[in-house]
Amino acid sequence: MFDAVVCESINRLSRNPSVTFRVEEQLADEGVRLWAMDEPFEESFGSIVLRHVNVGLARGYLHELKVKSRQGIETAAKQGRHAGGKALYRYQFAQLPHPNPHKSEQGLKVKVLERDPATAPVVKMIFHDLVVNGLTITEIEKKLNSDLERYPPPQSPDPKRRTGLWGRSSVWEVLNNPKFTGHQVWNRRQRKRGGRLNPPEKWVWSDAPAHESLVSREMFDRANVTAIKRDNVTKAAEGHDEYPKHNYVLRSFLHCGICGLRMHGNVRRGRDGAYYKCELNRRQASLVPEDHPRTVYLREDGAGEKVVEFLSTHAFGPERVDALRDALATTAPGPTRLKPRSSVCAAR
Repeated sequence: MFDAVVCESINRLSRNPSVTFRVEEQLADEGVRLWAMDEPFEESFGSIVLRHVNVGLARGYLHELKVKSRQGIETAAKQGRHAGGKALYRYQFAQLPHPNPHKSEQGLKVKVLERDPATAPVVKMIFHDLVVNGLTITEIEKKLNSDLERYPPPQSPDPKRRTGLWGRSSVWEVLNNPKFTGHQVWNRRQRKRGGRLNPPEKWVWSDAPAHESLVSREMFDRANVTAIKRDNVTKAAEGHDEYPKHNYVLRSFLHCGICGLRMHGNVRRGRDGAYYKCELNRRQASLVPEDHPRTVYLREDGAGEKVVEFLSTHAFGPERVDALRDALATTAPGPTRLKPRSSVCAAR
């Protein structure tokens, strides 16, 4: 046990006041003092006021840092400079001298997007098929997957998410990315709330084209209007507006027992309760077995009962050790390496 925790300055603990005061309170409950080297160690009226002033200064510094950082990125985007992240689909990075003469003399360079002449026509074809030929996103997806050598799919930065195929979301991402117009665009997605798209009026466009365009601004606007209009028509036909919003508590946890892919929530017309389903038309044909039904439904309340049953026996039940041993013995490939019950209980 120790008497005090010492930090160089209170802002080194946290720049968030709620975190700082919560840690200080938790330490005080254990009889431990929180000291900062630039504050008096003895608690008094003056030291308490000084602590709150320093915490406020730390919070203000964090806010100022965020504002200035965003202002810098916004200015760079308006100037057409790359704001970070991977290269746009069908583009590659090229190095150019820094626009600042002093930094250019130091050998610093900036990244700009340069089109890939071998595969850039893929983007043009996607926009043309949607706007001119009238194909749906699903039809475009099937066309792209029919010849992957000619139409290579985008690769996710996360290797676990790479399927080597086109999906509806990847086609939509191409259609909804304004950078294909040649302009640099920033602030398309929110920093919070799962990276949702911001309204177009909040996007920051470069003052002039920053790289070679693959589609015109008119084609991009027409593609977005067409895609959104078709999506709204589909939702209206399916009666989506009549469905009440539902919080799916097992979202992202359930996978289809036939194909192993993740199931998604659904409220069925004329049925009570919510469901999780796996639809064949939303899957890549090469990823599902031939005997996969067109749609697999699973009631949410039934799945929830099974989860509660599992937790009651395997996690919190009095015979959880035996239940876990039996489950592992039936699912483990090959001989199991389970300790005897006495040693398992002794290790708990």
